[in-house]
Amino acid sequence: MRRRRLQRLESGAPVAEREYALLRDHEIFAPLPIADTERLARALNEVRPPEGAEVITEGETGDRFLT
Repeated sequence: MRRRRLQRLESGAPVAEREYALLRDHEIFAPLPIADTERLARALNEVRPPEGAEVITEGETGDRFLT
């Protein structure tokens, strides 16, 4: 019951346009329903590693989507 109430509240929450557009414009996320894309957009966390930092190591399991 609480989960349903939270989902209703969340579905009306504003979504940042930049994050939403970033997802909608990418072919991997384009087929998702709007509600799912909005949920993902709300969960995005921008990470800016220091210049020259190792971001991806070949063979490691991925845990982020990078653009």
